[in-house]
Amino acid sequence: MKKKILSGILCLMFLVSGCSDKTKKENSDLDNKLKGNITIWSTEKHYAFLKSSSEKFQTKYPEVKINLQQKTTEEVNNNFLEGYLKAEEKPDVITIKSNFISLYSEDKELFEPLNNIISPYEKNFYKGRLDEVKKDSQYVAFPMDSNPAALLYRRDILDAAEIYPEDINTWNRFIEGGEKLKASFKGQKKMLGISSKNYNEVVALLANELSMETYFKESNMTSTISKYEKILNVLKKLSESSNIAIFQSEEELLKSFTEGNIGFIVGYPEYIPKLVSEKPNYGIKQLPSFEPGGNNNAQLPAYNLALLKNSEDKEIAQKFVEFTLTNSDALVESMLKYGNFPAYIPTYSHSDFDNKIDCFSKQKVYSIFEISYKNSPNIKYNSYTKDIEGIFYNSVDSLLKGERTEIVLNKLMKDINELAIKRQP
Repeated sequence: MKKKILSGILCLMFLVSGCSDKTKKENSDLDNKLKGNITIWSTEKHYAFLKSSSEKFQTKYPEVKINLQQKTTEEVNNNFLEGYLKAEEKPDVITIKSNFISLYSEDKELFEPLNNIISPYEKNFYKGRLDEVKKDSQYVAFPMDSNPAALLYRRDILDAAEIYPEDINTWNRFIEGGEKLKASFKGQKKMLGISSKNYNEVVALLANELSMETYFKESNMTSTISKYEKILNVLKKLSESSNIAIFQSEEELLKSFTEGNIGFIVGYPEYIPKLVSEKPNYGIKQLPSFEPGGNNNAQLPAYNLALLKNSEDKEIAQKFVEFTLTNSDALVESMLKYGNFPAYIPTYSHSDFDNKIDCFSKQKVYSIFEISYKNSPNIKYNSYTKDIEGIFYNSVDSLLKGERTEIVLNKLMKDINELAIKRQP
């Protein structure tokens, strides 16, 4: 009897094994038959990463040709639709920021739903990040990276001014520390550096720190304006203390930071590869909060890969997106080389993820960014998110040029109300 049972089990095992091998062979045959061409529009920031992934994909699927085109951030975000409609060779896949997805996905014939390739990986992304690429229960893009923020500082400057990074835990303490730094260096160095081109990002980052899930809507206008007032008051105090150094570009900002002219900058993962080759002794810490014990984590909109419905090779495009954005080795390599901080959670367990960086006093820099990303308030967007960027910029620009806070707020409320009347989420 036992022999019969054992014989039956072995027979069943062979059958299952045979079926499994057959399925694997069928899938392999299907992959080997993959043939066609796709065009990808990429930002400069992601071009090298996508180029490397394209080469690996084409090695695996030799009958596939990928035409990777580098575009400006405006061409794949603000001006995407205009360029897309005019393009003779339309893309199959594009890189696109989360804050533009709500706007463009209003046209339900533009993006191909990606539920079939994202659903198996849902547990590998934070829910808030997935919500950024969701429209009416459909995933319309695949998360590529994330954009958490932290404070980067010059350890030598702080040591000379006897400022201790761990004491800079609120924005008021940051401003007080700035007075100490100014006195120590007789006004020759600034506490904080920012780029004038990124005023809107400064406000968006601080707004996220204050858990402003949407920048404005009629039902929460009062609380939204109250939070803007907190943001503008912090910037106003910094400006009045003459402790902000304003630069025309991000490149000038980083150059001045490495030269030791400023103590702090608000930093992002993409800055790290640009700084690791320099000699100064840097440090990194989480952002100051608005109140003691308050939230000190924040993020900015990140990038995704979206598939266009017009694609004639959707199977290839989908396979490429999945292949590219679920490869932990490639994602970590992209982070270390180019500062593209991955949204894919398994990468945080990668052996190279939390390497100590020498010029950051051997701190685990990317682990600090992970904490910031994991604990940042979720970002929710509406179809007119991009319109508010101009309002952000103008309000901060006016404030830093000396306009009174109450006047800036009144103008801000007026502009927001006019926009809310024109467009509804």
